[in-house]
Amino acid sequence: MSDFKILFPLIGNPGALPSLHSYRVIFGFFAIVLWLSSSLHAEEPLDARVASIIQEYRDAAAEAPNDPQAQGQLGIVLELHGHLQEAIDQYELAASLDVQEPRWYYYQALILANHFDRAKAQELLVKAMNIEPTYLPGWLYRGTWYLQLDEPAQALAAFERAQELGANLPAVAGRAQAKLALGRADEVIEEITQFEVERLHPMLKHLLAQAYMRTGDIKRGRGLLRNVHTIPAITWQDPWIDETGKFKGDTLSRRLDYSQLLFGMNKREDALQVLQDLVSIYPNNRKVLFNLSIAYHVNNQPDEALQMLQRGIELFPDYYPYHTSIANLYKLRGDVDQALQHLDQAIEIDANVPQAFEQKGQIMMEAKDWEQARLNFAIARRLEPTNPNVLVYLGMSLGMQDEWLQASYLFKEAILIDKGFVPAYVNLARALSIQTKFDEARSIV
Repeated sequence: MSDFKILFPLIGNPGALPSLHSYRVIFGFFAIVLWLSSSLHAEEPLDARVASIIQEYRDAAAEAPNDPQAQGQLGIVLELHGHLQEAIDQYELAASLDVQEPRWYYYQALILANHFDRAKAQELLVKAMNIEPTYLPGWLYRGTWYLQLDEPAQALAAFERAQELGANLPAVAGRAQAKLALGRADEVIEEITQFEVERLHPMLKHLLAQAYMRTGDIKRGRGLLRNVHTIPAITWQDPWIDETGKFKGDTLSRRLDYSQLLFGMNKREDALQVLQDLVSIYPNNRKVLFNLSIAYHVNNQPDEALQMLQRGIELFPDYYPYHTSIANLYKLRGDVDQALQHLDQAIEIDANVPQAFEQKGQIMMEAKDWEQARLNFAIARRLEPTNPNVLVYLGMSLGMQDEWLQASYLFKEAILIDKGFVPAYVNLARALSIQTKFDEARSIV
């Protein structure tokens, strides 16, 4: 458990919700490696040191079958070592032994939200909050999950409660997201401009810019982010998560951390060697198989990458990232039918996966099926509204259906999110030219 701060994701980013042991921002290809190595789970063989740690807590739980602490602590250890379903069972047992302890419901909720069922996670979070109604991180999670379940009114109520409890920045950002989703952009402008704009967190600047754009003030929205180049996540402390750090011990995740470090230093071949060594020890470990497939891919070994993903799907057919990743490889090989089949499987597993819809949209664009492309990119945008690629793709799809005015708004929004995103400028200039706004188009390029 390397970082006990909690990410505040933007609307519709289900992958950003952390488990106990995965609190990292997800940006770009290498960040996928960083996240997946920590957050994947399965009942997999363990090395002797890890097995010893788990056995110690199993023995303690067996010796005290009616002790909720012993059962719950076993759940923590199991979760930290990747055995999530068994951890959920232990947390349920601990909760049944002590119905007044909110942590066991809370830990279950975090696992479910990140890996299984966000609606069920909300139910368990409610149980935890009924016991400890003033626990601030719980209200922030509640609001975040309601946003991701597309229930902005409930999200707004949760963030308002969090603000009453002193959440400040996370609550302000959450309220703004909820109000934008409710079509109340004017209120967002009124609330955020009460602060000193130049000192705003970049995410609040982004939300304020969105609000200006939705009220038609494109110029002010663009000007607001003149000096903003990145939008870091908003974080908050979670004492209940901090408490679990002492249970981690020496795990496989630490070995994977080393491969992540090598990736971060652009030592791709060295990272590949570390992962190849690990797969010889853990041939059926989902973390290792997936990260090794990525390592093969970035080291220009697509056949080996495909082999790892095929093996992973055989072992873990219900894990959607295998399907989205193998779809990308099939697409690169020109096998569009196989790619679409795996993307549909990913969506069947989890309908809130923006990458799957984005990849489907790209395939439809290449086939010049602009309506299907638009539909898929629209879903991807709802799930991940701050992805400039999706905004540009959606704009291009609309443009090819002669909706250039709407397309230009999307290109402008992409520029607000990433001022250095060249495709947004190029497509905006094109859209403006088609609308015969030549002077404005020339000002873009």
